[in-house]
Amino acid sequence: MTRIILYIALLILFVTQPALAKSSDWDQVEDAAQVRLVAGNGGTFGLQFSLKPHWHTYWRTPGDGGLAPNVSYTNSKNLKKAEFLYPGPTRFEQVFEGYDPIETFGYADEVVFPIIVEAKDPSKPVELAVSADFGVCNEICIFHNSKFNLTIDPNYADQPNLDLIKKYLTQTPSSSKENGMAFKDVRLVDDNVIEVDAASSTSLKNASLFVEAGENFRFIKPSITLSADGKSATFSSHYEILLSGLTLSPEDIVLTLVNDGKTLEKKSQ
Repeated sequence: MTRIILYIALLILFVTQPALAKSSDWDQVEDAAQVRLVAGNGGTFGLQFSLKPHWHTYWRTPGDGGLAPNVSYTNSKNLKKAEFLYPGPTRFEQVFEGYDPIETFGYADEVVFPIIVEAKDPSKPVELAVSADFGVCNEICIFHNSKFNLTIDPNYADQPNLDLIKKYLTQTPSSSKENGMAFKDVRLVDDNVIEVDAASSTSLKNASLFVEAGENFRFIKPSITLSADGKSATFSSHYEILLSGLTLSPEDIVLTLVNDGKTLEKKSQ
């Protein structure tokens, strides 16, 4: 009898406790993708995309088309700040009959955007409410909004989710201090060309350089000239000025180098 009473008491306690979910439900984006919010611990979250074949979503600079993620945390509780991070992107080229090819930057198959949060009161749970606007594209584009809400105790940890988020966290510029890559020089030369010298402890043969300078400048896919051992390279990119009267200033340039799952970022001075 005592055991039955104890069992009932434990069951009532379990049922009446608030659920601290480690992952949201998947939000289906038509037949193109699904998205959810995952939590590794009280300070580490991730926005996870699972994309169907031939579909992709976008980096902070989407390129010639698409929509960069726009994330807000308006209804969160006990949240001091949240940082949304971008793993290094991939370059996609799409060709449409009768038009010039377009180039976009983003992610296929799967990506997790790490969200690093700080609580106002570290001793209490964080309730992270995320509203995310984003695009997924193939031959057509779908623009979608997803809303998620997770409450995570400060002592909570989910190792599989944490490992998943860390896999993509290592691909963000935030982890690039010791990744063996470096920018050596940046030059603006005649005829609207930017040249970038880079070095790496491993071959740069398959490296991709992304150049940003705001919405009024478009940078063509860089050519690459490798050293004999492949560990040094010069990238050369022609750029177009989309608004007459503007000139490109070194202070406006952001460089992102992606190589073998590592990402290096530099804001030119």
